[in-house]
Amino acid sequence: MTELDLSTYAWVRLKSNSIAYVFDRVRFVRGGTPSNPAEAMRILQALALLRETDDLLEMEPAQGPAREGRLDRLDTLAVLALAALTRPVGEAAQLAIGRWRRELAETETVGRRSAAEPGADPETGTDPETRPTRLTDGIVHDVMAQRTVPEVAVFIQVCQQAEDPGAPAEISLVHKALTAFAGPASGRTNLDKALLYIALTDQGCKDAAELLLDTALKAAAASPAPEPDGIVRAFTHVSPSDRIVESYFRRQLKEGNEDVVLPLVAALLVAEPAGAESLAANAGREWSVRQVGELCKILVQSSRDCFASLLGYAASRTSHEALHRLIVDWQTADALNPSLRLLLADIVADGGNGAPGPRPIAFLQRLQKILQTSNAPDECRRLLRVAIAEHVQGRSGEVVAELLGEVDGRDLRRTAQVVNGRLSEQLRRKEIDDEHFVRYLLGLQKLGRAASPLTFWAVRERADPKHGDPLPPRSEAEQGRTRTPADNAAILGAIAARMFTADQPAIAVDLLERYLENEQAVTPAHVTAIVRRVREDSALAEDPRWPALLAATMGRWADERGRDEVAAALRAHGYLAEENAVVNTVH
Repeated sequence: MTELDLSTYAWVRLKSNSIAYVFDRVRFVRGGTPSNPAEAMRILQALALLRETDDLLEMEPAQGPAREGRLDRLDTLAVLALAALTRPVGEAAQLAIGRWRRELAETETVGRRSAAEPGADPETGTDPETRPTRLTDGIVHDVMAQRTVPEVAVFIQVCQQAEDPGAPAEISLVHKALTAFAGPASGRTNLDKALLYIALTDQGCKDAAELLLDTALKAAAASPAPEPDGIVRAFTHVSPSDRIVESYFRRQLKEGNEDVVLPLVAALLVAEPAGAESLAANAGREWSVRQVGELCKILVQSSRDCFASLLGYAASRTSHEALHRLIVDWQTADALNPSLRLLLADIVADGGNGAPGPRPIAFLQRLQKILQTSNAPDECRRLLRVAIAEHVQGRSGEVVAELLGEVDGRDLRRTAQVVNGRLSEQLRRKEIDDEHFVRYLLGLQKLGRAASPLTFWAVRERADPKHGDPLPPRSEAEQGRTRTPADNAAILGAIAARMFTADQPAIAVDLLERYLENEQAVTPAHVTAIVRRVREDSALAEDPRWPALLAATMGRWADERGRDEVAAALRAHGYLAEENAVVNTVH
């Protein structure tokens, strides 16, 4: 259709031409020969634009078939829709208000009919055949779905000004409009809803803004949008510093609405794990310990990833008392106890509220003391010691050894396996050097009776050829930074050389012997890398135990070809004494 020339339809404006007359003209044009439905549409559009709002309010469609002098229901709806979308939004609001009041009054009148009358609705006492039509619904739907956000805000403001404060939801036009705008079937984006919240707040419509937020959050939880279009991200985007969603939930919790808030927050976290990160952080750090626990009980069933994220934020608190309550609550709750180790690991690893970890030893020792003096279950203190020992990142080798020595005997072997595995991986990823591991081994020697088994487990783990396998990079930045198998063999040789120099020859020999026995994994390149580091970094090559070590390992390989290749490689590098030790054993 071309743009409407209103001058052509000036007759529609004339009061002498009733609304019913205009509708009769529409029926005549539409039903004529030939039919002209486009012209009928133009007449309806002119009617929507030119007649006074009061005239449009008087339109009451016939309940039965359309005939002369009566208003057709569909045409009435079309006129109201056109008026709602094309008139100034303030007029659209007045139209909706007028229709709403009229329909409420008619509903009240019809509602007085006795529920006992034949055909009456058993719940409302109204006859479905005579109940007023809700033309307001069409106006509200069209405005909420198709007008711009600033226009919708003006519409809501005008409606709110015309409404009695505290009007019940069932007779509140504002409630109807916001439910239509923010509901899951509205077609409006979450960004639209966030922008409308800002606009309503700016206009002083705080109650309407709160209702919008409540409705939008519940709709998003019931029918979540895919990332990155989630509701929490949208509100964070339009007002990063205000934390609108987080503040709303804090108010709701303060009002005692925990039964509603907890499942709603859980649903939002699961729906948009990345977009709702700020909500997880706020809940984990600011909610009461009990509320965090209850939320975690929901998440542990629905999303392990969201559960772990929330747990990490809760563990980042800096208050000893809060952490003490967290630990005890986790230990005593059946649903949370299986994740107690994860909680303790997070407490140890995080420096507190986003600060780099790990926690200072003094902080953790004070936490241990509080657990002890409060008579917390023994498992809390025992597993905290394990978590402290297992965290090797950011700690010197000596400190790692010292903390491992504080672990209870029943947990010692398993904890040592974790520590040794993590140190070996750090070596392979170039996060620590050979000196760091040497300091760890030397630190173990100070642990009294525990020194021997701990050293044995450390040497056995480090000598395992699996640590020569290339590691996949964890990020693009780490690409090419992990050590090669030959690098790892050289590191092993350097550690052995340093231990020999530190007056620990038995550990040096044991480490190399365990590694070189693995004839299926050790290559000539590995052997020459080890020999080079031993010769350069220590006097072990001059010790009689050195040739004996080579003879007892490579000299006894069953794989003759592999042994000959090692001997040839040693000879090629000028390591004739080492070649001799291998070859003479065979002879």
